[in-house]
Amino acid sequence: MSDTEERVNNETQEEQQAPVQRTVSANTILLSAVEVALSRGAFRMNEMDLITRAYNIIRAEENQRQLLAQQAAQENAQEQSNESD
Repeated sequence: MSDTEERVNNETQEEQQAPVQRTVSANTILLSAVEVALSRGAFRMNEMDLITRAYNIIRAEENQRQLLAQQAAQENAQEQSNESD
């Protein structure tokens, strides 16, 4: 088998794997926009403290929401597994 055929076969196998599901929320988009603006110097120094505090609050809430969603999904999967037994 040639190198090209092997790469094509490997890429095909990777594509057939289950896609990773990502949830995008308004908070995630907002946080990304703030990160971009910060990296481009869009805020004055006296605004940075307020923006950083707000960013940290929203990030913590978003992380908590994602954790709860993962736990709920795991519990649902476990319940479905128990029901099928």
